[in-house]
Amino acid sequence: MTLETRNEFGVNTITREAYITVSVPTDIIPTSARDYRVYPNPAGEMIFIDCENDFSFRLLDLNGETVLTGNNERQISLSEIKSGFYIFEMIAGDVVSRQKLLKK
Repeated sequence: MTLETRNEFGVNTITREAYITVSVPTDIIPTSARDYRVYPNPAGEMIFIDCENDFSFRLLDLNGETVLTGNNERQISLSEIKSGFYIFEMIAGDVVSRQKLLKK
């Protein structure tokens, strides 16, 4: 790897040798909260969740306040939720994933 920096005083180049080890597991890789889909986004009155695992979820407003929670629900009504941006948090086992959600 070579790093070269330049400024008004000249050029400085540093070269280093490095090794990267990549190991690929041969076991069954457990699925996690990242293996899900929330749609549609932007959302109307309902959102749908595709997830093969047991999960819980929270819908957070941008102040971090929880506005909706649930467990293993594949269809979620947003009819009582105001329009705006939210954070959808999915918890499956010990894995937590978050994504932005826009309610129209």
